[in-house]
Amino acid sequence: MLQRNCQRCMPCKASGNVDHLYLSHNHEITAGLANAQAILSTSLVKHAKMQKYFPKDQKLDQTIESDGCAKLNGGLEAIYTPGHTDNNVCYRYASPYGKTYLFVGDTSHPDNGEWRALVMEGYGGDKEMVVKTLGNLKNVQADVIILSVAVGSYQIAELIESDWHAALDAAISSLQ
Repeated sequence: MLQRNCQRCMPCKASGNVDHLYLSHNHEITAGLANAQAILSTSLVKHAKMQKYFPKDQKLDQTIESDGCAKLNGGLEAIYTPGHTDNNVCYRYASPYGKTYLFVGDTSHPDNGEWRALVMEGYGGDKEMVVKTLGNLKNVQADVIILSVAVGSYQIAELIESDWHAALDAAISSLQ
């Protein structure tokens, strides 16, 4: 949590060495984002289609132009995953320590034990596109899935491939 009167020299900047803030979709564009960027003296990375949702005075540093996969700094891979909004991006990181992590943002989430997907039509979301995206995520290898949101009681846990595929299927079914 960032405190209101934090300064650039706050301990999180000194110990965190944050170089980039990677955005997964436009719901992350808030005053808090601008504050975090200023406090951490870091750059924002986002999909080019997110540009239209930013305030005119917000400093934008790097955009992801690909509507597929793109290699980013430090071995991070951006995967364009539209559907929830028109600019969703998941991030995959193959750690040199053996695990591969997939950050899915709001692409899919558990809701009181049931996996769901949500389409935000006002932000360019599209039901057919999110169904396609969820199906495509089955082809992305990852050991650990990291979510941006969960509703109800939820514990972080590793999912084996078959459980992740079942979660994606349940999210698709939640749209029908």
